[in-house]
Order: sequence, then C-alpha cells, then structure tokens
Amino acid sequence: MKFPVALLASFLGASSAITHNADIYYHEKQEIGPAMWIFNPDGLTIMSPAGETILVQEKSKVCPNLRTNYQGVETDDCSFFDVQSDGHRYVWAANHDDSPHKIDVFDINTGEYAGYAPTCSTPLDLNYHPLRQEMWVRCASKSEDSNGEVDVFSTNSLSSNHELVNFNATGSRAYGRMETHSTMGNVGYATTYNSPYLTKFDLSGKDVMTEFEIEKAHASYDSTFSHANRHVFAAVRVCCTCGFEGADVESCGRGSGSPVLVTTGPSASNEMQNGTCSSGCKGSAADTIGVVEFDTVKEVFVGNHNSVAGNGGVPKSAPDGKTIALLPFDGGATLRVLKTGQNGAESSVAADIPVDFQGGTPGKQAISDLAWVQDGSRNFIVVASNVDNSLVVADMDDGYRMVKIPLSNNEEATAAGNRQVEWAIGTNYVWVNGGQTGTSSTSLIALATFVSNSAP
Repeated sequence: MKFPVALLASFLGASSAITHNADIYYHEKQEIGPAMWIFNPDGLTIMSPAGETILVQEKSKVCPNLRTNYQGVETDDCSFFDVQSDGHRYVWAANHDDSPHKIDVFDINTGEYAGYAPTCSTPLDLNYHPLRQEMWVRCASKSEDSNGEVDVFSTNSLSSNHELVNFNATGSRAYGRMETHSTMGNVGYATTYNSPYLTKFDLSGKDVMTEFEIEKAHASYDSTFSHANRHVFAAVRVCCTCGFEGADVESCGRGSGSPVLVTTGPSASNEMQNGTCSSGCKGSAADTIGVVEFDTVKEVFVGNHNSVAGNGGVPKSAPDGKTIALLPFDGGATLRVLKTGQNGAESSVAADIPVDFQGGTPGKQAISDLAWVQDGSRNFIVVASNVDNSLVVADMDDGYRMVKIPLSNNEEATAAGNRQVEWAIGTNYVWVNGGQTGTSSTSLIALATFVSNSAP
C-alpha cells in the first residue's frame, strides 16, 4: 500500500472557547484561528490561509518511534493516512508510524499535541459523528489488542476505551471504507474489498446488523455519503481475466492469476477463467458496474453509475450532498458529476467536465483529488491531477464552465504520484501539495488564488 506523503486539511477552529477561571492555561493560550494543517513525514505544520507559518509540531514529539515500513525499510517518518476535525475540540489524524497503529489528537484551537490513542491495524478512514460526539475509525484488520475493524473514540474523553465492531473477517485483511452521519442515527455502513456486501452495523451495540449483497460484484471499496438524499455511493470491485492475449488486463499483478468467475464485461462467463479480482480489475473492461447507489432509508439499491469511459470510478460527495463526483479511470480525460435527487430516487448525470489532463494512461486514475468551494456566492469544483501540473476550476452554477490554472512550468508532473487539493474555508485560497521536493522530505506546497467571486 502506498501512503500519502502529506495530508492537507482546512479547519476554522471552535466557534468559542470555554474559560475556566481557575486554570491560567485558558487565559494565556494563543488561539490560531482559521488555518491550514499540513500533515507530512516530518510531523505537522500549521499555516495561515495566506501561507505564513503559525506552528510546527516536529516528528520527535508526534512520531518518536523507529519502525519498519510496508516496504521493509527502517524509518522514523510520520505516516498519516487520514485527518478529520470534530469541529469543536480536536483534530484527529490516523498515523501508521507505530505498532500498534494509533490516532493522534491535537487541540483544534491551539494546535497543541494532546496525545494519542492506540487503535486497530492500518486505520484508513475517520468519520466524525456530531450527534454522538464520537470519532469513528475504519481499519484494515484486527490487531492483537483490538478485536475488530471499526474503532470509536469519544471527543469528550480521550482515555475512554470502547468496544470495537468485528466484521468476523477470516483469512486476509478486511480493507474497506465506512460511512456514518447524524442523519443515519445509530447505524453505519462499511465496504470490504474482498466481500460482495454493503455491511450495516450498530454504533451502540457494536455488532453487524445485516449485509446487503451487491449483484455481480466481487466486493466494494471507496464510498461516500450524501446527506441530501441519504444515499451511500460505493465503488464496486469485480473479477477480470488476466495474463493472456485478449484478457481484460494484461498483468495479473504479483502472481500469474488463478481461476476466477468473471461476471461482468466482455469476458463474462459461467466457467472459471484465469484472472484476478478487486483492485487489479479497476479501470478494466470488466469494470462495468461502476458505483452503486444505496438508499439507507428504504435499504435498497436504487441504481448504479459509471464514468464516460464505462470502466469504473471513485465517488466523492460535495459538502452540501447535492452533487457526487466520479473520479474515473480514463487517464485524465473527464470528470463526471452526478446530481442527487429526492430520497429513494436514483441520481442523474449533471455534467461531464472535459478536464483533459495530459500524461495519463487510459484505464488508470489521473484525477487524484478535488475540493469544493461552496460559500453561498461561489459553487466551484477544483480538480487536481497526479500526472498534469494544472488545476481545473469549474463553476457549477454556470453550466460547469471551466478554466485551467498552471501550477508549474515543469514539463514533467511534480505530483510524485499523489497530489491533493484543499480549500482554505472562507478565503480565496486553495492549497495544493506537489509531493515532489527534490532534497526536502516536506511536501512542496503550491498556492492558487481565486481572483474574483466568479469563475475566470
């Protein structure tokens, strides 16, 4: 697994701080205000939206351990995978730098390091549930001390130890994603990369309630939730042929393949064929289901969606839940945007944005990240690529009219395989990490600005 070199996050801080007269700490602490939090191998750097350094938390404090990474190399670098704010007290970061893996916790108002909490193995996904004031963690597998794949922490008590949700996975690890939200109440939904079910689990009872089978799927993985229509969108994983002339994919990956049942695409058959399943088939001719849409109210699948190329995509919801972006495996040609409707109704295609990123490979994902700028007067989608040194900005209120903004004059991509973009909320700034740094281990940060309140 390849981990991000840096994570960008924009936080406004709590709306107000409670003053405790008996504790001088609360009188003298310096609040940082709106800021960009940059999690990277050297720790955490907090900067103002305009680019001034406010605070640095060095890795000697946050990541003090020497470890062997997934490539078998000894390192003392931090390894952050996901970051979430609870909006009122802490910023939480999933960190793979220690064993057992942990969740690091920082004060949202000051940036101070509050400590960490051990969790299950390979924390992938953080979801904050404001109604319950809990941070939920989706892991790849159990660990020796954590018997489950979903952990939870109370934002009111960092030392509290809660029971985990156990998916009873056998054999290989249960990589997947998770969706929780206040509109769902006491339940959550999880995907698993080697199981053809969307799993519903009880947040209070910490047990699996039921599983919903995805027709013709081998599994599902990336997911998102729209609170506007209360639907979960999950990217389906399939099986495909490999390793021979005319196969769905040329390479079988690490091995030579094995007998699999291919149920989708041109190689679909009732007979077993040499092939592979799950991530090895993303973007192939067999990836015909794309993304399924599931109604959490009536608990039924209402449809499925695919990219322009018809070979799958990764769903991302806008903050208002009214649109869903599908990041395709088309080498950077397009971005499909769905418009969500009423609960129970299948979403529709709103636009296919011709982003036309250069340097990508058909069948591979070239759009690495996107950000939404939504503040009442602007309704933009900002798209970044790991193969092209340009940003695309599209105005969703003006027919998805788009413009490209160059980030670098380099002919080669400066993203180093992972470019992320984040809006500094409430400002005219969008932050972009490059990943390529030359001699420095800290991610290169490029700054782009919106020069007006309408798309250029």
